[in-house]
Amino acid sequence: MRGLIKVGEEEQQRRDNFGEEDRESLKKEYNRVVKLKNFYESILETQEEMICRYLPDTTLTYVNEAYCRRLNRKKRSFWGRNFWSLCQGESGKK
Repeated sequence: MRGLIKVGEEEQQRRDNFGEEDRESLKKEYNRVVKLKNFYESILETQEEMICRYLPDTTLTYVNEAYCRRLNRKKRSFWGRNFWSLCQGESGKK
């Protein structure tokens, strides 16, 4: 049958030994990480300063709400854009 992966004995044993306690531990850790992510995201999104993150080639990977308000654009319009192309566009308007 196509798409099925045969699980070896060792892998099946590991899966069988993965108990409820392990699952609960993973759930707790996952929830802890989500709470931290939400906490830090809330800090970034409530800043009045423009904050962005970009790759070495200056492709934007994140902008906060202040960034969007200042440039009067939606977040989606920044995704994958080059930081310098935005600067050139802004300087050309003056």
